[in-house]
Amino acid sequence: SDLLGIVDREGVDALTMRRLGAELGVEAMSLYYHVPTKDVLLGRVASRVAGEVTLDVPPDAPWRDGLRALGVAMRAALQAHPRAVPIVATRPLDPEAGRRFIGPVLGPLLAGGFAEATAFLAIQSVAAFVIGHALAEAGAGEEVAPDDPQDRSYYDRWFDLGLNALIRGLDPSTPEAEPQRPVDFRR
Repeated sequence: SDLLGIVDREGVDALTMRRLGAELGVEAMSLYYHVPTKDVLLGRVASRVAGEVTLDVPPDAPWRDGLRALGVAMRAALQAHPRAVPIVATRPLDPEAGRRFIGPVLGPLLAGGFAEATAFLAIQSVAAFVIGHALAEAGAGEEVAPDDPQDRSYYDRWFDLGLNALIRGLDPSTPEAEPQRPVDFRR
């Protein structure tokens, strides 16, 4: 929580080994034994945010509900830590955090007719949409008042519209849902 607390209070630029050492009451150099680089430190911040994503998806849930639950839970965790959103967007999750995301959603996707590879792509697509939306929302900064219902309503409607459209487009019963090779427009 010290890592994430510094980012939440002061922003990513404040997260240095010296600052973390001061927060923990230890010398900055001693931290390098546990965290060899700042990139590893930032990866841990991303994993801490990911650890706050709680999914309660029954194994027999419709696949659409599983993907929607993933999107909503990810958004809630990112909204709780807007200053950490750029870190989450640019750092891979550790495998354990990834399994926590994939586990509850994978069963309903497979039961809903997704091939395993396509199910993973569907989960990644929802995650990419949510992170992109969170970047836009966090990037609005002071222009959006978190307590202003009109501002919140705009972002909520935008999120719901985009997530619903994405989930509809992932339906495995439509030929468009199967990944295709990119179109070469140069021809």
